[in-house]
Amino acid sequence: MRPTRDPRSLGAAVRRQAALLSVLVGVALAVAVALTGRAPAGGLILAAVLVYAAVIRLVAPTARVGALAVRSRVLDVMVMVVLAAGLVVLSGTPNL
Repeated sequence: MRPTRDPRSLGAAVRRQAALLSVLVGVALAVAVALTGRAPAGGLILAAVLVYAAVIRLVAPTARVGALAVRSRVLDVMVMVVLAAGLVVLSGTPNL
């Protein structure tokens, strides 16, 4: 007989927020790279993380994306793509 899983456990919370946790790992990587003195590379990594989050939000059902679902699906994706594009432009700007 299989024991029932408590929906309030840490494991259940991690499963519910797996998409958000993967994005947070990417953000931590971008910050670590930027802190090593490579700010443009950190910005590009952060832009890639935003595109990744937008793709997850676009293709995954709302119940699976956890806290990435803030507004409507289209608005969430548009905001993340516009922010990613802005980061790419800023990261490519010399003398920033």
